[in-house]
Amino acid sequence: MATGAKELPKNTWTEERNGDRGIVKYPREMNITNVDNGKSWIWHSLVFGSIGRLGMEAPKLMGATHVEIRGKYDMSRLTPGLKYQAVLLCMLTDPSEGWDSCLLKLELNLPDGTSQKRKVDLTKFPKDELVMMVLGYFEAVESGDITFSAVETSNCVKKGLVIKDSALRPLPR
Repeated sequence: MATGAKELPKNTWTEERNGDRGIVKYPREMNITNVDNGKSWIWHSLVFGSIGRLGMEAPKLMGATHVEIRGKYDMSRLTPGLKYQAVLLCMLTDPSEGWDSCLLKLELNLPDGTSQKRKVDLTKFPKDELVMMVLGYFEAVESGDITFSAVETSNCVKKGLVIKDSALRPLPR
């Protein structure tokens, strides 16, 4: 590290072109219902040879009626005043089941008490390709927590969802 360079907190990156900060969270840092019971989800490796990341650990949904993914970010790690996009990066594998009659409910909660909600039809996304699901947009402030969730709790058994990560990405100025 260069002399005088500030060390960034874990999972934080800085855009080279302008110094804006972003944050990524990997699945082990999220709260995923029943992810470690060995029945509902299995942990496997995603291979991304084109970006030099081999064997990235990711959970794959093997069968559950209750799907709940939650995460939390510390706003102070971002660039204040900058606009951000919150995303969940995932894929629906082939074969997948149960999503044709269920919408995944996404929610982003901001420190000022506001929330952004949307519903996503996973069957509209291509199979076996990573998709960036937008949780919402916001302007960073000095402090506070940002939380997100992706939930589907109908009685329908769902399979085939893979979670790669979530991120708070700085938008171009």
